[in-house]
Amino acid sequence: MMTSKQAFNLFNKVPRQVTQSYDVLIVGGGPVGLALASSLGSCADLKALKIGLIEANSLDGVRNWNGNELPAYSNRCSSISASNYVYFQRTGGLNTLNTCRVSPVNNMQVWDGRTDARITFGRQLDDEDYGALAKDSSTLSYMMENTNLQKSFLDHIDRSTSIDILDSAKIRYIDRDNEWPRVNLENGDSLRTRLIIGADGFNSPVRKFSEIEAVGWSYNAAGFVSTLETQPSHNASHSSQTAFQRFLPTGPIAYLPLPGSAASMVWSTTPELANKFKQADIRVLGLLINAAFRFREDILATLYNNVNLDYDSFLLLVKQLESAQGIDMTTSRQISNGVADGIPPSDHEGFPPLVTSVVDGSQASFPLKLNHTDGYDGNRAVLVGDAAHSCHPLAGQGLNLGMGDVQSLTSVLAEGQRLGGDIGSKTILERYTRDRYVVNLTMLMMTDKLNALFQVSGENPLVQLRSMGLEMINEIDRVKEFLVRHAGTKGIEKEDGDSIIADGIESVGKAITMLSATARQVGRFGEGKVNEMMNGIVNKK
Repeated sequence: MMTSKQAFNLFNKVPRQVTQSYDVLIVGGGPVGLALASSLGSCADLKALKIGLIEANSLDGVRNWNGNELPAYSNRCSSISASNYVYFQRTGGLNTLNTCRVSPVNNMQVWDGRTDARITFGRQLDDEDYGALAKDSSTLSYMMENTNLQKSFLDHIDRSTSIDILDSAKIRYIDRDNEWPRVNLENGDSLRTRLIIGADGFNSPVRKFSEIEAVGWSYNAAGFVSTLETQPSHNASHSSQTAFQRFLPTGPIAYLPLPGSAASMVWSTTPELANKFKQADIRVLGLLINAAFRFREDILATLYNNVNLDYDSFLLLVKQLESAQGIDMTTSRQISNGVADGIPPSDHEGFPPLVTSVVDGSQASFPLKLNHTDGYDGNRAVLVGDAAHSCHPLAGQGLNLGMGDVQSLTSVLAEGQRLGGDIGSKTILERYTRDRYVVNLTMLMMTDKLNALFQVSGENPLVQLRSMGLEMINEIDRVKEFLVRHAGTKGIEKEDGDSIIADGIESVGKAITMLSATARQVGRFGEGKVNEMMNGIVNKK
């Protein structure tokens, strides 16, 4: 009798006859699942394998997507690192990408909402060769809609591979047939496979079937997203090639450029505020987003409490607050009257272009969680993307980690096939886990600790410590370059001096770990003790 440890079953199991056999079955037709199918199908060493992809929903919407006919951008956008972009171009996966709806990001500004300490990645906006950035290797990442990405992968699969796409195919349960995974569909089909790959998201049925445990926690926070229209910038590169992120006590807010004057926004905040934002007048929301990049936290708190006002009343409140703080048209912090004609404020390059409108219907939110499985491989099963790991979105690396999984797994399976091994064996699959586990865990922990560190506010001495760290890093170009490469936007190729830089990055990471742990525990022994510790350090110098 088959035990629950041998099968994952949504309903009572009924014996079925195998209607198809595969070497590899990918479960999940999202960006990572389609990227994996495209990558496997492009690999010469894997051409002899019979590969299938199962997706519960119809992919007709992706197949028929035509970005040239859409009036607005989707609120489901992703940042793809330059190295991932190059890899999938090389393998053919992005050959049909609608590049008119892709925005290269060549510069990024990140700053502390409490102290304004700032790090700038990429070229400075006054560089003489800034206009040539799109032509060289200085691109940090590419912003694009998820559907654009999916369609490109799906087109490549349909035109250039022999992979079977089985969409609108809901899984009833997964069990085993002589140790091989068997996927039983609601339509009565039963698919037997040598290897099953879970690209099926956070609540992965493949993960449950393979009995790979996971650990994680909720941040008690929500990611609020919307699509924005902005005022034309006085500097075209400023609006279309620069991303901005400001860390607020309630969470970071990010402005991510899309082509033209459009942008995607991700605001990590409390669930209560996210619900308020979704219910607010979209004109009020536009003012609030502008304020979130510019105003002090006490002013923002007043605006949060009044976000349910009608537009005219909210605008009047903004004008009153600006007047009380002495904010006028000489600074880009002024938002109530828009940008004046003529010479722009001297600080306009330090802030994103002003939002003129929020695309109606683009407001949405999702819970923020950290999750990581104990391993990525099981008995003839392996996990990629969100099925294996999910992290805080503050670094925009969630999808990039999944794309890194795709590249690694493709390489591991190709090597196993080339050497005549069993691609579903533990011997081969554990190589993939060894390759990716620590890399992914490092990013998960880094985003978790940064989130904790930047939530510290008020007079806590950690606020000054983190600002000193940001300003120090911003002055060392080699450190910033290493961080960019380590995040996957460039290769990790060895360069002279990188060992020294790597040691420095490790030290910074340890400092972040220490400060973040203190941030979590400071309430237990009081800020007075922290001040005493800092005074002791200063007196020893």
